[in-house]
Amino acid sequence: SEHVLGLMLMLSRGLQKAVKVQITQQKWVRDINYYQPSELAGKQLLVVGMGRIGERVARLGEAFEMQVTGVVRDPSRHQTSFRLASEKDLAAELKKSDYVVNCLPSTPETVGLFDKKMLSKFKKRSFFINIGRGDTMDEKELILALISGQIAGAGLDVFEKEPLPSSSPLWKMENVIITPHYSGANPHY
Repeated sequence: SEHVLGLMLMLSRGLQKAVKVQITQQKWVRDINYYQPSELAGKQLLVVGMGRIGERVARLGEAFEMQVTGVVRDPSRHQTSFRLASEKDLAAELKKSDYVVNCLPSTPETVGLFDKKMLSKFKKRSFFINIGRGDTMDEKELILALISGQIAGAGLDVFEKEPLPSSSPLWKMENVIITPHYSGANPHY
């Protein structure tokens, strides 16, 4: 959950761009239009998959004053302070979300869920964070959505094929942060 929050903060503040400038240019570049900094407060956070990790992501989102919605199979079976939506409402929820966090496991129902059709439902200029499973997203379609600007950026910890091949265009995208499937690793786990 803290990994997710870190990715969200980096993307909202353009920190991945600042690190790139630090490493490649070693100079002071203070161009607000380049970094396009924003804030998490007031933004819509959609957590798809409200297991232990998803619920903690939602709590951290609330701590940053985000408006949080969790997507679950059956909202009547959950007791939480967060607004819940059912899986059948996912497309409608995507249209109003600024940050979409995928915490889904790989099941026959979730494989390929974030495909071209679903990605087209994302709110323009939203961010996609995937710490669930790589096969829940169609990577080629995600790349096209990132290139076209349909999605502003992504924080990706999991991929369809791991390790992510060096030929993947994701490596060179300035609006993507890649971590090598270690979001769940911590000293207590």
